[in-house]
Amino acid sequence: MHPRPISAPFFGQARQFVFIALALLSIAVEAQVPAPLPQVNVDLKLNGVVNAIVRQDDGGIVLGGHFSSVNGVPRRNIARLQPDGNLDFSWQGQSDGEVFALAVGSGGTILVGGDFNQLNGQPRLNIGKLSGTTGALDPAWDPHAGFAVRALAADRLNAVYAGGDFPQIGGVFRSGVAKLFDAGAGTADPDWDLPTNGPVFALALRGSSLYVGGTFTEINGESRSGIGKLTAVSPGLLDPNWNPSANGSVLALSVATSGDVFAGGNFNSIGGLLRNHLAKLSDNGAGSVDPNWDPSPSDIVHAIQIDSSVAVFVGGAFSSAGGIAREHIAKLAYAGNGSADVGWNPSISHRVLALAPGASGAVLAGGDFNTVGGQIRLGFSIVNASGAAGAAVDTALPAVVSSLAVQPGGGVVVAGQFVTANGLLRRNLLRLSPTGALDPIWNPSANDSVFAIAADGDAAVYVGGRFTQAGGQPRDFIAKLSGGGDGAADTGWNPSSESWVYALAVEPGAALYAGGAFHSIGGQSRSAIAKLSTSGNGAVDVNWNPFADSIVTSLVLGPENSLFAGGRFDNIGGRAIRQVAKLSRVGTGAADATWNAPLNASVDALAPGHSGEIYMASKVCFLGGQFNYCPLKIAGSGSGVVDPVWNPSMDFNVVALAVGGDDAVFAGGIFSAVSGLPRRGLVKLSANGQVDLSWRPGVDGVVYALATSATGVVYVGGQFSGIGGQPRSSLAALPVATPDSIYANGFQNDTTISTERGLAGYLEWRPAHP
Repeated sequence: MHPRPISAPFFGQARQFVFIALALLSIAVEAQVPAPLPQVNVDLKLNGVVNAIVRQDDGGIVLGGHFSSVNGVPRRNIARLQPDGNLDFSWQGQSDGEVFALAVGSGGTILVGGDFNQLNGQPRLNIGKLSGTTGALDPAWDPHAGFAVRALAADRLNAVYAGGDFPQIGGVFRSGVAKLFDAGAGTADPDWDLPTNGPVFALALRGSSLYVGGTFTEINGESRSGIGKLTAVSPGLLDPNWNPSANGSVLALSVATSGDVFAGGNFNSIGGLLRNHLAKLSDNGAGSVDPNWDPSPSDIVHAIQIDSSVAVFVGGAFSSAGGIAREHIAKLAYAGNGSADVGWNPSISHRVLALAPGASGAVLAGGDFNTVGGQIRLGFSIVNASGAAGAAVDTALPAVVSSLAVQPGGGVVVAGQFVTANGLLRRNLLRLSPTGALDPIWNPSANDSVFAIAADGDAAVYVGGRFTQAGGQPRDFIAKLSGGGDGAADTGWNPSSESWVYALAVEPGAALYAGGAFHSIGGQSRSAIAKLSTSGNGAVDVNWNPFADSIVTSLVLGPENSLFAGGRFDNIGGRAIRQVAKLSRVGTGAADATWNAPLNASVDALAPGHSGEIYMASKVCFLGGQFNYCPLKIAGSGSGVVDPVWNPSMDFNVVALAVGGDDAVFAGGIFSAVSGLPRRGLVKLSANGQVDLSWRPGVDGVVYALATSATGVVYVGGQFSGIGGQPRSSLAALPVATPDSIYANGFQNDTTISTERGLAGYLEWRPAHP
């Protein structure tokens, strides 16, 4: 088993979302009105991640990773495919957290390792055992690992070997690697104790030898850099001679029947020779490196699968291997110099993290990819002997919509983290036509998450995020796209941010304001906030430089050449002012010397009112002598006085705000009650801050983005599967008023939609400044 390294900022929050969803579903369910508008109903999906694959004796395939469905059927992080590749509906294994490792144990059982608290709804800390035929949990086997289990191997007789981050497992202290009994409670072998001083990511068992890979520098107190050879039988011993010594992490290991040991990872030297990320080692003596075999992948190797003595399949993050271009997977010659098979080229879109043998010369590939050979394959694919993708078996996660922008002509631009929409590739960006249907042409395809959108009329759309490609062009974290057509990037406009962009606000046809985690943009030193030209190459305004000392997450234009900025800063615009500031859009961008809203936590969302006021959402706010989760209404002029009457108290975070044409305020987030009334994730507030009693759609997840239109529609984005009593995949449109009045207006026919009034909420899973 060859799981990916620890760092995974998004997927590491999986348990948080599960907890939130369960909490929201557990509250009293109020009547859900209004129902979402039928015109906006796009099936969004995000590819799941497959970290581990095992092939069973009968040809069945078990997948482990981070996903919530397989081919549309609910499956939590573990699933079984029948030998013909179809999902096994009767096999009901599940995990409440990410699965990193799988192995077949004695009697065909499935051993599961990962970062979880439960298997099949029963307590199992990071390791457990399931039936290979039914998926039922073994009621006795419970080694209870203190931290994540990232690698497993089994002799299928009486021993299971586990590697990971743990300091204890099987009832005793065992650091990094342990030998467990396959029977009974899974206790640790008392005579086998070879601790590592760092995590173990890979294990490979052959006969009486266990090969170990990871990020350690010692095994049992002896120097071993990233790789070592242990005696599998008791008492456990460290081979005193076998010491290839990698200068980085070893993340994948596989041993051929001939005894050759293949090691992959993030190193460029092993066994005293230069070897980029992959090497073939002798299994005896000192573990010498094959002097001829050197495919030299261009980046990290995460997985290795040996096809007898003919070929070696490798997967990872590379773009070339074996002397030629190969995207994330390659078939290499076992002998000679390890050259790549020139006729075998699946071309997978992102990292391959797991490999296993398939039938008839096929290889099974898992990872965090979304296409194989141009065909949509979400997280898993059977790759046949010719290198073509087999029948689709898609692992998926709920999509995340993090930002919305309404164009003047009625189109709606949607951004976030998703891969497909209605079965079509739409990587992190899509557009709805004025009728609410998915635009069949507009497809800029950002290669990573998009956090912010600003529509400059119908002609241009600005996007910010953590992508490095968008609209068919290399673009670092910020891009200008066509607002129509295919959404291609403006070929000249390219400020190129140094780090992620979280917020955008545009003065139509004049200037674009960007906030984020950057220290430079457009070749100029700018800390977290900048003013860019909307024309030409997107040059930075040489005078405007407010300099925020930490991240800016929200921006909205205010009256009289003002700009409101929210985030995590303590200083901005030349003043010591925390979390939110009123800046001038002209000159140097100085902060207003008199405006100082009293906030005590970072700002997650801002929205301008129609009379100069500003609505803002913070994780907590101090009002009326007590702390609350609430949005605030603050005067946009003068000293920034907080409206003492407008005080809708939430029971949890608000992360999105938008203002409607009738001065109603829409708030979205993670809450379940507002002012003591049940409201799940979404609420409509009157101009005086009272909850609208007739408007209570309810959301079965989290709302991250809101935008309103002049036709009486509020667009809602987030991470949810239902809203207003109807299924919706993280994106919906609701009438802002009662159903009778909104349908009388005829949403489909009235396309005079104003520009966006609200700014999308800050994503809870976004990491802090790098």
